[in-house]
Amino acid sequence: MTAEHVINNISGQPILRINRKDGAPFEWKTNKSQWRNHLDSDVAVAAFDISDETWSELDLQWIDTIIFIKSDYTVGQEREDIPRTVTPPDIEIGDDVIFFGLFAQHHGANKNLPIVRFGNIARMPTAERIQIEIDNHPSYREIVAYLVETKSWGGQSGSPAIWQAEFTFKPKKKDVKPEEKTKMRMSGLLGVVSGHFDVEQKVRRGKEMLQDISTRLNTGIAIVAPAHAIEEVIMNDHELAKDRETRLVS
Repeated sequence: MTAEHVINNISGQPILRINRKDGAPFEWKTNKSQWRNHLDSDVAVAAFDISDETWSELDLQWIDTIIFIKSDYTVGQEREDIPRTVTPPDIEIGDDVIFFGLFAQHHGANKNLPIVRFGNIARMPTAERIQIEIDNHPSYREIVAYLVETKSWGGQSGSPAIWQAEFTFKPKKKDVKPEEKTKMRMSGLLGVVSGHFDVEQKVRRGKEMLQDISTRLNTGIAIVAPAHAIEEVIMNDHELAKDRETRLVS
C-alpha cells in the first residue's frame, strides 16, 4: 500500500525495493495496472504473488486488517490483544502517531535505511474535505483525512502512520482492590501519509522585500489518508477480490 499519487507520478514501472534478511536489496517490478485506488482518498493497494521461499528471505512483516483504525475512528473490538473486559479508547486529538518512511536525502545506497518520525493528531477527519495538490498537475482533489502535527516533507508520501495510545483500566476481578489499575499500550494503522501543507513566504534582502521571489515553508502539518479507505479498496475492489478468491481456492 502507498499513496495513490506516488504511483501516478512514476513514469515507468513502479518498483518495490525490499531489504533481504542478509542485507542485500530485493527489487520487485510491478505494473501500474496492478495498483488499485480509492475514488475518495489518496491510497493505492496492490496484491502480489510471492513464493514462500522468497518471502522467507525478505525482511518483511505483514499487517492484519484487524489492526486498521475503523471508519468510526475506533479500535476494533475483535482484536485478540484486547481483553474482552476492556473498552479501548477512541482515537482522539493529541494521540501519538509514528511514521516509518524514506529519508529521501539519505535513503540508503545498498539497502533501505528507513527512519521513524513522531507527531500527534492535530485534527480528526471532518465532513469538510481537505484539498490536496496533485504533483505535476495543475488540478486539486479533495479527500477525507487526518491532520497530524509533525515534521514532514517530500519523500514521506505513502509512509504508514501508526496510532499509539496508553490507557489505564481497572481489571474486572473479584479480588482486585479499588485502587488497583493496569496500564496498557495499544497501536493501530491510522493510515498513510498523503502530503503536507506549505505556506508561501516572500523573501527579504535586509529590509527590502523581493516581490518576485518567494519560498514555500513547511507548516509542520501532515495529511494522513485513513486506514479504512485502504481496507475498503482491499475488500471492495473487483480485481483484488478476484485475486483473493483465486488464492483461497488454490
